[in-house]
Amino acid sequence: MIKLRLSRDSEENILKTCLGLGVDYLASATIILLETGMRPMEFFEMKKSQVSLSEGWIKAISYKTGRRRMATAQPKERIIPLTDRARAEFEKLLAKSKDDNVFPYRSVKKSWATVCRVAGVK
Repeated sequence: MIKLRLSRDSEENILKTCLGLGVDYLASATIILLETGMRPMEFFEMKKSQVSLSEGWIKAISYKTGRRRMATAQPKERIIPLTDRARAEFEKLLAKSKDDNVFPYRSVKKSWATVCRVAGVK
């Protein structure tokens, strides 16, 4: 499978479609993932303690070995500076968060597929 970067037009179509379908959380996730270059699981498993809006950075924790649940998998941490666009989306998500997680869902596969289909992005 070849992965390509979204064009600006495709990104705009996806964001408009997210808002039109009422899945603004997916628009926020899309913007954050594009702006930060985070891996999806780094974002979906992110805790509030990993976000420092006042200092303008987030701490991404990755278990790149694929053996997250095993005792031998050592997490890798990296600090990612926030763009103004990403910071605004984190502020929205944190304001809505009801627990320690930044993002309310662990996966967005079905909603992402729907948005891409409706937006005409393959």
